[in-house]
Amino acid sequence: MNIVFKLMNQKDAEVISNWRYDGPIAFYNAEIDHEDLQELLDPRRRGYHYYSAFDGDRLAGYFSFHYERETRITTVGLGLAPNLTGKGLGGIFVKKGLAFGVKTFPGTSVFKLSVAAFNKRAVKVYEEAGFRLIGKSFMEINGGVYRFLHMEKVTAA
Repeated sequence: MNIVFKLMNQKDAEVISNWRYDGPIAFYNAEIDHEDLQELLDPRRRGYHYYSAFDGDRLAGYFSFHYERETRITTVGLGLAPNLTGKGLGGIFVKKGLAFGVKTFPGTSVFKLSVAAFNKRAVKVYEEAGFRLIGKSFMEINGGVYRFLHMEKVTAA
């Protein structure tokens, strides 16, 4: 994967909002979480937080970065295109996204993310990328209550 990141535009946001995952990860389909969907589709709310990830001319995924200057913590969200999941690409996608995040938000000392505990493939990818478990919680989201793992990765900054 030769990933290039670009500030997300409306066209990319609309394409991503229509991505459909199968099986348990259908949990991540955008229409299920209305608040996240509204943020994705609203250019003002999306702001400078969302970046489209291209592999050549193909939209391969996205990253969101919410940087807190006072704490130097960047909270990360991401998604890989449904047709690319399960193909062993997650690790390189995450590593390239975090490298982009360090360049874009150079004050970052820690990356944080939360992942549904049932998403074992994603958890493994994050662990292999250097994230470690810092906590667990139950969250009411997408019409149910789910267990989430909270993970962080300390950067070299």
